[in-house]
Amino acid sequence: MSVLLDVIGSVLIGGMLLVMIFTFTTQLSETTQRAIYTSTMIDYMDQAGTKINALVALAGIGIDEDEVVVTADSTRLVFKTMWSYDNDVLTNAEHTIDLSVETGMSDLGNVITIKQDGALLSNPAYVSYIDTYIDSLKVKYYGYILYVESMKFEYFDEDDNLTDEEEDIRSAGIELTFKRDAVGLVSRPLRTSLYIRCFFMNSYMRMGV
Repeated sequence: MSVLLDVIGSVLIGGMLLVMIFTFTTQLSETTQRAIYTSTMIDYMDQAGTKINALVALAGIGIDEDEVVVTADSTRLVFKTMWSYDNDVLTNAEHTIDLSVETGMSDLGNVITIKQDGALLSNPAYVSYIDTYIDSLKVKYYGYILYVESMKFEYFDEDDNLTDEEEDIRSAGIELTFKRDAVGLVSRPLRTSLYIRCFFMNSYMRMGV
């Protein structure tokens, strides 16, 4: 009888150990997946911020500083420039750049679109390897940033005071929130946020600041 009890006890203890090992392995795998996806998202977020900052920095080339901004609200920025982002050259024509978030364009979340004269920017020189890796169908688009949950703008004048007067805007503060579902963790999406301050450098230089 004692031998049978020893056997039953050993089976119970062994089963508990197996459950503990399985639970630990599952948690370790989930933690590793989240760490990998978080690292990828931080890299992607950094590239997106760099892309947007470079875009805004060239705003207003050849345009009077009080006529640079066309639209400036909390979710959309439209400005003028004589720089062609599509061809990466200075032109004699005035271009309009539209930066906003659009929904329903991708199953990977909302999308930040960057349009020049109403057309999505398509300079392949600016496409990151992550854009290529994520969605090869969008590889040619410079103006297509994925995994976006929201983008909010606030605007500042030359003295760094908040303003909603378009002719006074000299810089923009942009809060970006990204969201991504990790593999096997759809119910627990990863969220990362970034705040960048983008200056209308040409407006500052034309003012002699």
